[in-house]
Amino acid sequence: MELFKVLDLSRQDLSAICRQITIPLSHSFSLRQATLADIPRIVEVDKKSFGAEDLAMTEEMMTSRIKIFPEGNWVLQKEKEIVGVGCSMLISDDEDKITSWSELTGNGTISTHKPDGKALLGINVSLLPDVHGFGSAFLNEFTHILVVGLKLKLAFGVGRLLGYKEFADKMSPQEFLCLCVAENNILPVSPVVSFLMRAGGKLIKLVPNYWPVDTDSLGYGVLMEWVNPYWRFLS
Repeated sequence: MELFKVLDLSRQDLSAICRQITIPLSHSFSLRQATLADIPRIVEVDKKSFGAEDLAMTEEMMTSRIKIFPEGNWVLQKEKEIVGVGCSMLISDDEDKITSWSELTGNGTISTHKPDGKALLGINVSLLPDVHGFGSAFLNEFTHILVVGLKLKLAFGVGRLLGYKEFADKMSPQEFLCLCVAENNILPVSPVVSFLMRAGGKLIKLVPNYWPVDTDSLGYGVLMEWVNPYWRFLS
């Protein structure tokens, strides 16, 4: 879909188009809006991605997300098999309100979604381990379609502070994050953080107790921000 055609769409127009299109990427991959029929496979992919059932979404969560904000939920397909999922919601553009995943997302149901919100919040990105290398292309298309197409001011992403548990007795979370985002990539970093940094996003802050069940990160979230470069033409 050409960019300036997207810019001319209303939110209602984009929602209708999203329900009908499949976007080819490359190497047998494509992107399309998630449907209720996809939910069992989506939950399966989410569990395999996190490797722990207590971190994964439930079918009830995903059902609620699709019903409340259908255009905010997309799946990545490889030869028509779902291998990844991205979920989002609309919120205000006030970064100070991003304090807790549970409160912000209505415990994962996005019952707190703001239809007139000016910011997109990515609440879930899951990929099967063997397609992690294709995550950036997935996130790029997913983010641009929604932020540019819905004429939003910016996108927020909150990545995990992966691996901090193993280093907590040696360094502060801030020191650990600096190692993660160092130019020579000393330590692995969340795919969300990595993608948004490469896309020109800004690292805002660490969010303590953002997702307490994430023991590997000791509950810390890494708040990132990506500003829509076309916002000034739309506001």
